[in-house]
Amino acid sequence: MKKTIIVTVGTSLCENNEVNATGLKGCLYNEIHKHLKQQHLTRCKKDLLYLIENKQDNTICAELQSIAKIKESNVDIEIYLICTDTILSPLCAEFIAKRLINNGISVKFEYNSLHIIEGLIVDGANASTTFEEKGFPNLIQIIKDIEKQASAENRPILNISGGYKALIPVMTIMGQLYNMEINYMYEDAEELIKINSLPINFDWNEGEFYLEYLKKSGLNEIKQFSEKFSEILATLRGLGLIQKDKYELTVIGNLYKEYLIGIDTSQKNNINGYLVELKVYKHFMENHSLDYIEIRQGKSFYWDTNEKSKFYEQAQFDNDDTKEQKIEIDIWLKTNDNLELWCEVKSLSETGLKKAKKQTSAKLDFIRYTQYASIEEFRLIVYKLPKTNIMKYERKLNEIKMLFQDSEIQFKLFVIELPENKRGQIEPKKIFENSLTITPFEL
Repeated sequence: MKKTIIVTVGTSLCENNEVNATGLKGCLYNEIHKHLKQQHLTRCKKDLLYLIENKQDNTICAELQSIAKIKESNVDIEIYLICTDTILSPLCAEFIAKRLINNGISVKFEYNSLHIIEGLIVDGANASTTFEEKGFPNLIQIIKDIEKQASAENRPILNISGGYKALIPVMTIMGQLYNMEINYMYEDAEELIKINSLPINFDWNEGEFYLEYLKKSGLNEIKQFSEKFSEILATLRGLGLIQKDKYELTVIGNLYKEYLIGIDTSQKNNINGYLVELKVYKHFMENHSLDYIEIRQGKSFYWDTNEKSKFYEQAQFDNDDTKEQKIEIDIWLKTNDNLELWCEVKSLSETGLKKAKKQTSAKLDFIRYTQYASIEEFRLIVYKLPKTNIMKYERKLNEIKMLFQDSEIQFKLFVIELPENKRGQIEPKKIFENSLTITPFEL
């Protein structure tokens, strides 16, 4: 299986050699068809062709030198060239591709948006804004599309030896987030620097609260109701996710958003949720132990999927979901009258409430089909950031409440505010150490 090497292409092929790039330096790619550029293009291409055909030394540019070094330990490779939105970067890529193909190396490069990243510029008027708002999001998408095609065992390599140095920090972060090795080779160096994926990542625990504000619809809502969302806006700007003077994402904000959207469900291990659930359990044990004859953190029923009137206290089919469905209750309480109170603990976020609705609906189906008559009350306990306005989620909360409209089970909503630090970030340690107030809320 070929190893994909994603290579950022700069202009060292021109700059390190006697290539006449007069009239092309600093020009954007969309200027390539201007009449006045054609004579400069013809001259530059002639020089590049002569260079590639007559100078076989790979030290003529950073891209070829580093690729040759990578090939020493990866025999079967495929090169994917990525260029900036300029004339010279794809021009260099064209002739780097020629050399590699002549040497029997598979190369992917075309003059299109899959290889020439629109808006990816670091020089010129409005370059910073164009890079943040257009170039970097486009770069993220292209690299994500490439890495998605790779298997977990054969991850692509990001070779950032060529290209603008301004790309190195963000490409390094991308390599860490998407489990891709980073390769870099200094000019005149003989050794390749390899940075393997480290055990670091963006935090989903906070991300689930912020994601909806980082999407386009969320940014528009913040802009439209700036006073209402002033606190959350200040937090997101303080974290460097939203630009200081605009309602647009920063480079890191874009990377954070795309990562959170694409994160695999199995990776969404919610430490905050586990801690809050534990604290709710402790709250009942410490304050209401006399009100209930039994209090459990985690209670499961195994619902027979073939005979829906049947359920079991223990798994009967080794958790085979084609034969039994596991119904989990976060906090389960039994009163002195042998009636039950079920608690569902979820975050006050789009993700949390979507999950709450799905799981609550499944529980009600279970109760209806099995004619489970012991439950008297169902509590949805949501935890949130102090600055989050609960009424933002009024419609979603009412949708969950409406599930009980034809049921004799009482539905009640409770809210917990999580402790945060001065930057507006959640601190799991404080969740564990501090007492949490569980407040009833009427919709």
